[in-house]
Amino acid sequence: MKKLFLLIYLILPISLAAVEIDFAKAKRFAELANAIYGDRLDVMDYVKEQKGKLVRYHTIPDTQVAYVLWEDEENGKQKIAIRGTANIDNVIVDLKFKMQPDQIVGIPIHQGFAESAAAVFNDLMPHMDKDQLIDITGHSLGGAIAAVLALYLDYSHYSLDTVITFGQPKVTNVAGANLFDHLGIIRFVTPLDLVPIVPPLDPLEIKN
Repeated sequence: MKKLFLLIYLILPISLAAVEIDFAKAKRFAELANAIYGDRLDVMDYVKEQKGKLVRYHTIPDTQVAYVLWEDEENGKQKIAIRGTANIDNVIVDLKFKMQPDQIVGIPIHQGFAESAAAVFNDLMPHMDKDQLIDITGHSLGGAIAAVLALYLDYSHYSLDTVITFGQPKVTNVAGANLFDHLGIIRFVTPLDLVPIVPPLDPLEIKN
């Protein structure tokens, strides 16, 4: 499995010392984020190993973004993992980095990530259970979509439990980041990975 994390950054503007990180849980999320890179049979095998129930495995036609939704029946949770960049269509999503006001939550969001998250959100809706807590994860592009999807689900009054992303690029600007604060998203990155620092901030947006 890829080494998806070495160093932790948090979307929440608080010190690392104030946060308790469950590394065993983070490892399970990393394994799920890694599993979605496989084909349908690989994903089914992973869910079976976790004694879960596969609810939805789907690839969005326009962007070729793949995701899995499965039910952890033992803990009464739904778990979502979104695949990172794996083809040219995904690269096109990455490159649509213009920030524009989001149609759902109103803040500026990376256009490609917002469009992809909205497509996953709309595809998920018939399969979601509002009575269950939701865990979400993803790596790289998948992490960015996971973060925006978490915002959409929270806005729509679904109950999030844990959101952990790996190698996630930025999804909004400084002003928009405040809307993510209460989600408590944990973001793991490696020190030499350039993806989490793109797209670059506009100097005019940086707070004094």
